[in-house]
Amino acid sequence: MTSVISAVPVSADASRVVNFTIQGGTICSATNYTALFLNITNLGGAPASYTVYLYDANGNTVSPPGLTNLDDSYRPSTINPATSTTSLGKSTELYRVVYGGGNAACSLKPYYGKIVVEDGGPLIATGEIKGIIATVTPNVVWSDLPISINNGQSF
Repeated sequence: MTSVISAVPVSADASRVVNFTIQGGTICSATNYTALFLNITNLGGAPASYTVYLYDANGNTVSPPGLTNLDDSYRPSTINPATSTTSLGKSTELYRVVYGGGNAACSLKPYYGKIVVEDGGPLIATGEIKGIIATVTPNVVWSDLPISINNGQSF
């Protein structure tokens, strides 16, 4: 059963819902972009299931898919927002998305989020958001800010 207000399973244990903020002042335009990275690690020995929800500045759910076909050294995204993810024991799942610069629309850039643990764990999570000025060569990182999730503590 799902709550109409939060789209979180009603049976979810409130202690397993972790909210976090994302710096909203990063650059984002047709020529400059913002890159968002989230890492969620299952510290337990058995699989864990959880869902990541992201919200824009007005509280609307945003869920652009993570990048999966990358031509660089990054691992592809294995998390899709608003969709349950299962992590094997002792493994890390990733979310990477780029806003602006011909990628996901800047209007989809999140300002806060939450992780809802359905079962398993414990989990630990972190992230970062980068504002990139792409109108110069080489590109310039205008801002590189950490995303603190549960003060770096497992949940």
